Amino acid sequence: MPKNLVYPVITKDISPNSGSWKADVHICENEEELKTAYKEITSPIVQIQHFVDKKNEYAIEGFTINHGKDIFFGTTLTWKYLIKGYYSPYHDVTSFKNQEMGKKLKDLFEEIGFEGIFEVEFLIDKDDTFYFLEANFRASAWNYSSTVAGMPLSFLWVKSMNTGCIDPNDKKEFEDFTDMSEVIDYGIRVEKGKVSLAEWLRDFKAAKGTYYYNENDMAPFEYLFEHWNEYK
Repeated sequence: MPKNLVYPVITKDISPNSGSWKADVHICENEEELKTAYKEITSPIVQIQHFVDKKNEYAIEGFTINHGKDIFFGTTLTWKYLIKGYYSPYHDVTSFKNQEMGKKLKDLFEEIGFEGIFEVEFLIDKDDTFYFLEANFRASAWNYSSTVAGMPLSFLWVKSMNTGCIDPNDKKEFEDFTDMSEVIDYGIRVEKGKVSLAEWLRDFKAAKGTYYYNENDMAPFEYLFEHWNEYK
């Protein structure tokens, strides 16, 4: 066992295509817990990181064209509440304003030469330090927040790739809002007794973006009710 680790630590598969992926994630407070975790981990290569006692998480949704030389930022998300070792399904959504971080991310994507939709995630420590977590070179579930804000990233990326430039008029101003992955949030907060059904319905109705319910396309929501037992 490495002797220079600073506990707590978190274990991760080195690749989503090896091991048990999220099942191989363990938060270990000491060496004995890490040894126990190794008995359950199936990945042949394991990454061990210091586990940051986060105050929040921060996700940025956007896309790049021209091999990363041009970048578009849609929405940013922070979590309404935290779940240890898991992601939160209920968010505050705001516009991207951090120009210094934006330049660094542009340099990152340009060095890689990436073209496409992305999500970049950070942990926010207790002292407001941002820790880079990961860059997802794909559309994430939370990309939908940008659609709700009037900036459908998939459409805008294809449009920009076809024209070779990003139209500044595609950047929309919007008021901050909340969005909710309602199935997961209901299970965590209502079924586990964290809030009452009335409190949850208030938050659900106030959320501008929901990931199943959409008055313009009710098919996902109807399917959810038909197969509710499978989700539970």
